[in-house]
Amino acid sequence: MIKINITDKAKKYLLKLAKQPVNKGKELYLRVADANTAKAEAVLAFVHIAPYHADDFTITVGDKQLFVDRQSASFLDQAAIDIKTTDLQSELVIDVPNLSTTPPYDENAPLVKRIAWVLTVEINPSLAEHGGRVRLIEVTDDGIVKVEFGGGCQGCGMVDTTLHQGIAAKLMERFPEVTDIEDVTDHGLAEDPFF
Repeated sequence: MIKINITDKAKKYLLKLAKQPVNKGKELYLRVADANTAKAEAVLAFVHIAPYHADDFTITVGDKQLFVDRQSASFLDQAAIDIKTTDLQSELVIDVPNLSTTPPYDENAPLVKRIAWVLTVEINPSLAEHGGRVRLIEVTDDGIVKVEFGGGCQGCGMVDTTLHQGIAAKLMERFPEVTDIEDVTDHGLAEDPFF
């Protein structure tokens, strides 16, 4: 389980935002965008929770739930959310000590760890723009990478293109050990496909 410290001032501020009409029926969602790059940042927003959020971690904040993206969890562990006040304004500040500009492994790390990092840092930010994501299920001994799509990618008519021209091409170029990539998603369970 990850640990995120939210100060009382930040909780009060977030609960005040939650009561605004635009956030009705939404929950807090915390993720990392562009992890391990110079643009890395924590993103906190109010979103409608979908079935694919079931894998995410949750933290209770008053009468709301803070959903923490499972793919971002290793970066967000030990994060701190607070309010910073200057002479003119107050703003929410998220300190994430585990964000860095380099991969969290060396070249000799297990293939599964290296692939998971590429999916999290390089693939998922693009998919998230369309409400989708992909997660690594396993890497077989003979180099077959099995992935599962969620969100807007589950049931999407463009998923084969995304898989073969996007994800497979990137993984096979980056990792010569990868022999193939398979989609193991049950696309028949899709609730809100992008296409």
